[in-house]
Amino acid sequence: MKNLFQKLLLILIAVISTQGECYANSVVDAGWQAFNFGSIGTTGTLFNETTANNVNLTITDAFVVGDQFAIFDNGVLLGNTSNPNMSASWTSDPTAAIATGFSNISFNLLSGINDVTYQVIASAPGTTSGGAFFNAITVSAVPVPAAIWMFASGLVGLVAFRKKSQV
Repeated sequence: MKNLFQKLLLILIAVISTQGECYANSVVDAGWQAFNFGSIGTTGTLFNETTANNVNLTITDAFVVGDQFAIFDNGVLLGNTSNPNMSASWTSDPTAAIATGFSNISFNLLSGINDVTYQVIASAPGTTSGGAFFNAITVSAVPVPAAIWMFASGLVGLVAFRKKSQV
């Protein structure tokens, strides 16, 4: 029984110690990131990294209105950016681009390996290239440590109860 308790304690410590891992050169939580693209059919990578938590990814066209993208994660189509409001004015501000109706979309990516790529599916009238932005933000995890401590204290109580009943 002592070995079981020690194993459970080691698992508990391992779970707590892995909360909030950091990754070098991460684009997650780095703010808006610009990317350039070519004509219709052009593909490219937004980011490829392993995340410890879920990530909310937002992509928006900017500058000249009219570009649209198909977005993929690990080769699986997540969806296409929205139809743009063709009367929106030129802007280099991604927040303003979303607010005024530039083509955009948001996804919740699961933790793990995320290889996020895009394909240009529509170009702004009269253009053969352009610029856009993406923002990847860590989704706050539900606080697990309190639940783990409650679980651990329950296990300790069961072990103590079992020892007492064996005497």
